[in-house]
Amino acid sequence: MKSRFSGYASPVPDILDSLTNQPIYRDDIYDRPPLGREWGRGRVTLIGDAAHPVQPNIGQGGCMAIEDAFELVKQLSKSTKEDFVPSLLRQFESSRCDRVARVYSTARQVGQLGQAEGAIACFIRNWIYKLTPTKLADKQFKWLFDYVPNWDTAT
Repeated sequence: MKSRFSGYASPVPDILDSLTNQPIYRDDIYDRPPLGREWGRGRVTLIGDAAHPVQPNIGQGGCMAIEDAFELVKQLSKSTKEDFVPSLLRQFESSRCDRVARVYSTARQVGQLGQAEGAIACFIRNWIYKLTPTKLADKQFKWLFDYVPNWDTAT
């Protein structure tokens, strides 16, 4: 590792020097496609990473879990009758699946671009990032960051 990162700026070489004779823990990042339109059965559902783990390339894993929790409470507040819980859970899952799928695929795409290997691929990636105006980049993710929860339980 020292030779691989020898040209890096401080504090990288110092950190590597301090790790001499210490094991380095490596933990790969994995994801899997979201579960589709149903994330549970009966009176049980999954939320957050349990239902739709995403790579951390756009920083939305925790956000999606918070959105899920809000939307789940909103859905369950539509009825006080226990008989309706399974139906409300399926409605919650269905209402979230399109956004979740879009976040998942966007995180994957950003990750593929950001983790490009090889001199040419890295050059192209860096060139794209450098030449993309901030306004355009922001517009590309507007759908993601403009999520506004709505407590209107009548819809």
